[in-house]
Amino acid sequence: RAGRTVTIPVVTGSHTLRVRIDWCGSEEVRFEVRAGEHIKFECGSNLNGWRVLIGFYYIFFRRQEYVRLRRTS
Repeated sequence: RAGRTVTIPVVTGSHTLRVRIDWCGSEEVRFEVRAGEHIKFECGSNLNGWRVLIGFYYIFFRRQEYVRLRRTS
């Protein structure tokens, strides 16, 4: 949901994060966590602006790019 925040505690080391919504989702983001570190990610729709017009293309052929996932800190 828009504006929702989720906190997930993880152990130190290498991790992979991926966001899914129904049958679509984001590409995997790999990251390292050090002791005491807090990392933030942001997700949202990749279908902004003119891309809304090709929504079905993303649903059928680029499912893993339907959702944008990026590290913000």
